[in-house]
Amino acid sequence: MELIITGSYTDSIGKSGIRVFRWANNALIPVSEADCPSPSFMVYNKGFLYVISELPDTGVISAYTLHAKDGTLQFLNKITVPCRGLCHIDISPDSKMLCAAAYNSGHVLICDILPDGRIGKLCDIVAHKGQSIHQRQSSAHAHQALVDKSGLICVSDLGLDKVLFYEITPDHRLSLQNSIIVPPGEGPRHVVIHPSLPIIYVLTELGNKVLCYEKTYVEYHLKQTIALNTKNIDTAASAELELSKDGRFLYASVRGLDCIALMKVNELDGLLSDPQFFLTPGKEPRMFSLSSNGDFLFVALQNSSRMAVMKIDKKTGVLVDTHIGADILNVCYVQEICSCATEHKSHQIVHSLS
Repeated sequence: MELIITGSYTDSIGKSGIRVFRWANNALIPVSEADCPSPSFMVYNKGFLYVISELPDTGVISAYTLHAKDGTLQFLNKITVPCRGLCHIDISPDSKMLCAAAYNSGHVLICDILPDGRIGKLCDIVAHKGQSIHQRQSSAHAHQALVDKSGLICVSDLGLDKVLFYEITPDHRLSLQNSIIVPPGEGPRHVVIHPSLPIIYVLTELGNKVLCYEKTYVEYHLKQTIALNTKNIDTAASAELELSKDGRFLYASVRGLDCIALMKVNELDGLLSDPQFFLTPGKEPRMFSLSSNGDFLFVALQNSSRMAVMKIDKKTGVLVDTHIGADILNVCYVQEICSCATEHKSHQIVHSLS
């Protein structure tokens, strides 16, 4: 079964914050839902779904069993952590640790995952400090905590104009190993790591660019800058970045422009083509997810309260609206999960930069 999971911004009760659909024969069929306040990011791993609640004054992380046969969810447990505005979550390659980033308070943290899938204790939490030149950069804003296949955690901090790399020590502590300093005022939001080349792509929310960095030894060098806000629209705010499974196409969503940008990836050096832009069938494409077979792109259109499906041409990467979707109030997150998969399923292709 192929499942589509959505998250929505909600009130404090979180009524139907998580919704699960079956995707079959080009149709979305509702199968289950769960109450969870503002579940704005999730990660699936070996039958379990881990969810952060994006709340302004506290940090809540929840664990569910996701039943593959019927798509139903069973709540396991939740923990509260000392941070504000959780916005991203990921799992270590050995499935024993969970990491998360908190935008409002600028924290990155790690927790144990127990053998039965429940979330264990908070092991370590680090508060970023600093600022940059944009009005939204008066303090740290950790926006992503992405784990590569070696276990290195890549943390994009919009407020600091940095991507920081943390190692989890044997005693379950966070140890800063390296960092990328992006141009001032860019505001890094999400990164994607190339599957076979020493390349990392950084999506900037404030500058609306994709920055292509190459790692040589321990240094990262900026090789290319791709502008996404070519019309200079004030409301533009890039949101999500994802690489196709075969590594040939890189996609980015740009709110304000209400579009998905497509860039072709050079297989020899990882450099990107000039972007092509495809209007989304609604406003504010905050998050999107590529299907496992590479045929479809599922996009959460927050300001249209709709999750929509776009068809991908596998040869060219071009997107076309299918006119298929589901009306979901304040939808902000979407993820495709093939329920036959038992391994870690995140939004990103996670390979090693070590």
